[in-house]
Amino acid sequence: MIDPICARDPFSYMRTPDEVRLLLDDLDVVPADELEDQDLDFKEWIMRSRNDALNQVVEYAVCMANGGGGTVVFGVRDRVIGRGQAILGVPLEIDINLLKKVVYDSTTRNSRPSLRNSGCLKEPAVSS
Repeated sequence: MIDPICARDPFSYMRTPDEVRLLLDDLDVVPADELEDQDLDFKEWIMRSRNDALNQVVEYAVCMANGGGGTVVFGVRDRVIGRGQAILGVPLEIDINLLKKVVYDSTTRNSRPSLRNSGCLKEPAVSS
């Protein structure tokens, strides 16, 4: 699994990698869904199908853009307490450039979200 990947609309608020790391620390006492708000969402990476997972990234990138922007952290189960159980991560073969291309190619306005690795080893991907 790779580090979290951050994706954002460059004109909206996005959590920094440090802010994401602090939130991930809170998973030891609360489930991820209690940390979510209108511009932050946690999503488990879909392991059954690479195409389904990539489609989910596009869907949430579009949702965040339509809602004014924000951050989606991929690779985190949202109803589990404990970092070890909640943070599942994203497969190593999922590369930030692939995610950028998929979002760009899949949107009518050729959206260009900002995607980045959050810097948390063996932890989830962040997108917005």
